[in-house]
Amino acid sequence: VGKMPRLIRPTTAGGHSGRNKKPRTDRSDANSSDSEEEELPRRSARIAAKKEEAKVAAPVATPRPKKVAVRKETLQQYWQRKQGELDRLVADFYVRMDGLYLPNTHTLEVLNERWHVALMLIQDIEEAERSYITVNTDAVRRALEDCNAIEDDIAVEIHRKTELARRREIRRRKKEEKEMRRRILEEVRRKAAEETRGGGAAAMSEEEKEARKRERDRLNEEIGKECRICLDEKSDPVGCILCKAIIGCRACVLDWLKESMKCPLCAREVTLDEIKSEAEMEKEAKEDEN
Repeated sequence: VGKMPRLIRPTTAGGHSGRNKKPRTDRSDANSSDSEEEELPRRSARIAAKKEEAKVAAPVATPRPKKVAVRKETLQQYWQRKQGELDRLVADFYVRMDGLYLPNTHTLEVLNERWHVALMLIQDIEEAERSYITVNTDAVRRALEDCNAIEDDIAVEIHRKTELARRREIRRRKKEEKEMRRRILEEVRRKAAEETRGGGAAAMSEEEKEARKRERDRLNEEIGKECRICLDEKSDPVGCILCKAIIGCRACVLDWLKESMKCPLCAREVTLDEIKSEAEMEKEAKEDEN
């Protein structure tokens, strides 16, 4: 029987077979751990140096403004606080300028320019980075509408107070006119009774004539330069020969007599023939004195 050939085991680079290979010694492990410990500080130093380089090369960070919720609440509170100061309304916004968000204050003085100013500010802010700031345009719109409503209310209030003052003045003048009519009527009745008892105007003494003249002048002075109908300055004044007083404008008196044929002062029945001009009234007064 022939012999089987002997198998040859593969050998390592040193000539030893794999079976006889010796394991690594602890010395090699120690050398590797030492190299790793020396590498860690060097790696940390390199990372720190890269961070410093990045800080120097990086642009200046844009400061973040206040929180959006706080800005919205502040804006609404601001408009509510400033509603009563229409002449000094200001709006505070953060506007991006030269890469930074800066607080800007704009005075809103003219009512019809507030929308333009607000829209301009909103447009400037919307051009900035949306992740940094947003604008509550509804709050601005409501604030401007409130301002417009307040200004309208002020105008209505001024008109109401002016109208109320005018009505009070009219009531006061009507009361004065009523009192003046009463006194004129009493004076006319008294004079008529005296003339009846004394036999007419010819029987009046000089003292009575002087007293009548003073009374007539006093009445005309109380009536003043104002028309008792339109309350404006008299234009082409006319008077009533019954009460011997200047009433007011010719046009006003004629319009008055179309509605009521009574004197506006003494409330007596009067005709157009008994309404005389101021010159005619003075002429008749002189004839009565003579």
